Amino acid sequence: MATFDDNPAVLTPHSDYDQETNNLQQAVNKIIEWTAKWKIQVNSLKSARVDFPLPQLTYNPTFINSELVNYSDNWAYDLIEVSLGNII
Repeated sequence: MATFDDNPAVLTPHSDYDQETNNLQQAVNKIIEWTAKWKIQVNSLKSARVDFPLPQLTYNPTFINSELVNYSDNWAYDLIEVSLGNII
């Protein structure tokens, strides 16, 4: 977990792309559990995933609350920016 441009970010580097994306989904799931516990809404539409595996074999999607996370190709590491909504 890191901060990127005032937003939380998850980095999951691994030499195996499938394991890397699995680790990313597991981390996102833990964040979703934590935010639910603290009654914080996560806006999946404002969240983005960025990855640059070498070579990229297939795209393994990432989900927040069963919603597909947007994919972007702007940075050099696997990254999810989680946009937190209002506390309910």
